[in-house]
Amino acid sequence: MELTIDPLPVLDLASPDAFCNNLGTVTLTAATPLGGTWYGNGVLDPATGTFASGIAPGAYNPAYWFEDPATGCRDTIVHAVTIHPVPVAAFAADTLGCSNLDLPLENLSTGSTGQDWDLGGVGTSSAYAPAFTYPGDGTYTIILEAYNEFGCVDTTNQEVTITHPPTADLLLSPDSGCAPLDVQFANLSDAPYGTFTWDVNGNGFIGEAPPALNFTQGDSIVDYAVSLTATNLCGSDVVNDAIVVYPTPVMVFAFEEDTVCSPFEMNIMNASVGLPDDVTWDFGDGTGYVGTDPPDHWYAVDTVEQVFTVTLIGVNQCGADTATGDVLVVPNQVEAFFTLSTPDGCAPLSLTVEDFSSATTAISYDFDNGDFAATPDATTSFSDPGTYTITQFVTNGCSYDTLQLPVTVHPIPSATIAVEDPSACVGAPFAFSATSDNPGNADWVFGDGATSAGLETAHTYAMPGTYTVTFSTEAPLTGCTAESSLEVDVFPNPVATIDLDDGLGCAPFSVTLNNTSSGSLFQTWDFGDGSEPGFQTAPTHIFANNGLEPVQYTVTLISESDQLCTDTVQAEITVLPTPVADFALEDVESCFFPVDIVTENLSIGSINHNWSINGGGEITNPAPTFTADAVGTYTVSLTATNSYACADLAENEFTVHLAPTANLSANPRIGCNPLSVDFQNLSSYSQSTSLYIEGIYDGPLPTEGLIIDQVGTFESYIVATSPEGCTDTLALAEDFTVHPVPLADFSYLPLAASPENTSFQFSNESNTAFATNWTFGDGNGSFIPDPLHRYDEPGEYQVALNVQNEFGCSDIVVDLIVIDDKISVFVPNAFTPASNGYGDGINDGFKPIIRGVNLIQRYKFQVFDRWGSVVFETKDYDEFWKGDVDRGQYDEFDYFAQNEVFNWKVTLTLSGEEPDEVETTNPFCTGPRQFCGHVTLVR
Repeated sequence: MELTIDPLPVLDLASPDAFCNNLGTVTLTAATPLGGTWYGNGVLDPATGTFASGIAPGAYNPAYWFEDPATGCRDTIVHAVTIHPVPVAAFAADTLGCSNLDLPLENLSTGSTGQDWDLGGVGTSSAYAPAFTYPGDGTYTIILEAYNEFGCVDTTNQEVTITHPPTADLLLSPDSGCAPLDVQFANLSDAPYGTFTWDVNGNGFIGEAPPALNFTQGDSIVDYAVSLTATNLCGSDVVNDAIVVYPTPVMVFAFEEDTVCSPFEMNIMNASVGLPDDVTWDFGDGTGYVGTDPPDHWYAVDTVEQVFTVTLIGVNQCGADTATGDVLVVPNQVEAFFTLSTPDGCAPLSLTVEDFSSATTAISYDFDNGDFAATPDATTSFSDPGTYTITQFVTNGCSYDTLQLPVTVHPIPSATIAVEDPSACVGAPFAFSATSDNPGNADWVFGDGATSAGLETAHTYAMPGTYTVTFSTEAPLTGCTAESSLEVDVFPNPVATIDLDDGLGCAPFSVTLNNTSSGSLFQTWDFGDGSEPGFQTAPTHIFANNGLEPVQYTVTLISESDQLCTDTVQAEITVLPTPVADFALEDVESCFFPVDIVTENLSIGSINHNWSINGGGEITNPAPTFTADAVGTYTVSLTATNSYACADLAENEFTVHLAPTANLSANPRIGCNPLSVDFQNLSSYSQSTSLYIEGIYDGPLPTEGLIIDQVGTFESYIVATSPEGCTDTLALAEDFTVHPVPLADFSYLPLAASPENTSFQFSNESNTAFATNWTFGDGNGSFIPDPLHRYDEPGEYQVALNVQNEFGCSDIVVDLIVIDDKISVFVPNAFTPASNGYGDGINDGFKPIIRGVNLIQRYKFQVFDRWGSVVFETKDYDEFWKGDVDRGQYDEFDYFAQNEVFNWKVTLTLSGEEPDEVETTNPFCTGPRQFCGHVTLVR
C-alpha cells in the first residue's frame, strides 16, 4: 500500500505588531497565504485579522490557522502582538489669566515620559509645566499632548481667557469753583473683571463711582484730594486728582485799642480770610490805604475828642465783604521838662536830674547807660566815655510827653607800661615802654632817684633790690589824667672758680671737676670736646683722644645763681693718645678637641704686645697660636702699649663644646597601613632631635608618635643637635615597611520576594578573598566567601564580614538585617483588572500583602466607592478584588467598575486579641489595627 505524505502549508508572517491601547480597532499584519483564520484573545474578525487595541496592555499571541484547499493539510503560526499602555493627559489651569503674568499650568498627566504643549496658537513648549505669558487679551485653547516611551499619545485641552492689567482714570465735573461747590464723579477706568475703591478727602467709597458731593469753603483755597484704585487679578492702578474750592472773602480786623489819647499811632491788625484780591482801607479821617496789611496810622485831635470809623472792603472772583470799627481819640494836655547837674565830665561821671514837668501823674527816666528811674529827681553814674541821651517820660494816664537832653563823658587817657623782663642781674639794663591813646606828657620815676621822659626808656641798676617804676600822663584838651606802675627785681651776680686734681692723662682720661664758685646755685660745664654740657657740681668727664698725638681741651664753667645771674671761668685739660688693642680669632668655637686657636693682631698705635690665655704666663709675640685640648672656655688677652706708656687691653673667648650622640628606638617598624610608630629618643647631650623618613616626614622627632599612611618601604635617619648647635647623624639600620590594608564590603539578597523571607544569600565584594570570616549576629558564622544563611527567629542581626590579606592586614564591615515580628501591611496604589473579559495575568487583581500572616486571627478587606458604599468585601486573605462590583440585585459580582479612585480598608485581629464587638462599614480608620488608603483602577 502506498501512502502519500503531503507537505504542510508554508505560513509566513511579517515582524510582530505593537499597538497603543487607544487606537480602537486595528488590523494585524497580513499573513500568507491568504484565506486563513485568526483566533485568540483580542481578535475581533477571524477572517480579516482585526484586533481590539483597547484590551489591557501586555503581550498577546493570536494565532493564524490555514488549511491548504488542495491537500487539506493544516498548520498554525503564532503572531506576537504587544499592546502598550497609553498615558493619561491631564492638566490644571486657571480659566482667567493675565497678559502681564505667567499663566500657572499644573501637569497632572500620568504614565507619560514627555509632553508637548500648544499654548493656543501663540506658543509651544515641551517643558513639564511651562511658564508662559500670553501676548494679549483673548480666549486661547491650550492643548496638552502626553506621550510615553512607546510613542503612545493622549491629548486633552482647556480654554483660558486672558485679560490685561487695569488702567485707572476718572473725571470730575467740575474739578474747581467757588464754594459751596457740587461735584459729580465719573469712572473712566479700563479694568476688566475689576473692582474700584475711591478715596475722597479721606472718605472711602467702593463701587463704580461715589454719589455727587458738596464741598464747603475754607479760609483759603482748599484742595480736596481724590484717588481711584482699579484692581483686577492682573494688578492694580491708581489715579490721583484734586478738587479746588475757591473761598469768598470774610473781612475781619482788630484795633490795638479802641479809645486812645492824641496823638496816637494805631496798629490795625487784618484778620481777614478767603483770599480777597482787592483790599481797601478807609481810616475815617479822610485818608485810606490799598493793601492787605496797612501801616500804623496816627490819630490826633486838638482840644475836642472825636470818633473815627474805619472801613475794610475785600473783593475776589467769588464775591465781596465789608467790615467797620470805631476809634475814640481824646486830646493831650501834659508837658515834659527837666535839668542836668552838669552837661559833661571825665569818666567816671556822677549825674543828677531835677524834674520841672507840668500836668503829670507819673515821671520816669532812661539814662542810656542801662540805668532807669521812676522818681522826679534821680542820680546815676557813667563809667564809660561817650555821649548819652537822657530821656524823660511823663503821662497823666491818657496822654504822654517826652524830652531828651545830651550828656558828654570824656575818656581818661589810657596808661599801660611794660618791661621786657621784670627781673635782671646787677648791671643788666631794663627796657621799659608805655602806651597811651592821648598822651599830653610822658614822665617816668625809677625808684632809685632817677627819672626819664618819653614812651620808651631804659635803666640800669647798680645795686640789688626791688624798685617801683611809675609812668604818668595827662590828656591835652580835657585835662583827664592817668598813671601806671610796676615793680622790678635786681639780683646779685655769683663769682665762678674751678678746682681739678690733674690736667694730664692717657685717653680715655677721666677727670673730676669741682665747682668752687661763691653765690652759685647752678652750673653749666662745657667740656670743650663737643659732648653734651654737664650740670653737676663736681662732674667726672672722660676725655677722648682717637689720634696719635696729645690733644688739649678748654673746659668752661658758667656759675649761675638762683636768680639766673652768671659768671664764667675756664681750665685746660691735656689728653695723651692711647693705642687700640684689638685682635680676631680665626674661629671662636669648636665641637671637637684638640683644636688650634689662631689669632690675628688688629691693634692700632701700639709698639709692644703681651698675650696670655686663661691668665697664664705672658707671651711677647705680634700674633701667637694657642691650643685647646679639652671641653671648656678659653679667654685670650692682649695688652698693647705706645710710646707715651699708655696701654689698652682686648679679650676674646674660644669655646670647645661637648658634642651630642644620636640614638633612637622606634617601634614597630613593620605593619599595616596606617602604621603608628612610637619613638624613644636615646640621644645624649641633645637639645633637639630631628627625624627624616624618605618621602614621609622631615621635622622634629614626634613626641606623640607618627602615623605612616603610605604603603611601601622607607629609609630614615636622625640628627641630634646639642644646645650649642653641634650635631650628630645616625642612619637607622632598619627601614620602615607599611603593608596595604584590604577593603571589606559585601551585599545580600533575600532568596524570595515574599515579605516573610528569612533566608539571605551573602556575596563577598571585598578586594581580597585570602581569608574571610562571617558572623551573622545569631551566634552562627562561616568562612566560605559567599555563604547562604537563614534566620529562625525575628529580631535585629548585625552581620559582620572580616577579611584578611596575605600580609595579615584586615578590615571589617557591618550591616544590620531586621526580621520583623510585627504585622506589616503593603498595599499597591493602582491595578489594571481584565478589560472586556481579557486579562494578561499582570496586576489583574488587587489585595494587600501582609508580613506576619500567621499572626492574624481575623481578617477583613473592604473596597468603597466615592460615596462610601461597599463594592467589595472578603474575609479570605487569598482572595483578590478583580474590579467587579455587586449591584445588589444579582447574586454574582458581574458588573465591572470603571476607571476611578476607590477607598480601601483592612481590619485585623491578631492572635490573643479580642475582636471589636462593632464592625464599622465606613472607609475611615476609626479602630485599632485598621489600615486605610486609596487605589486607582485603570483599564
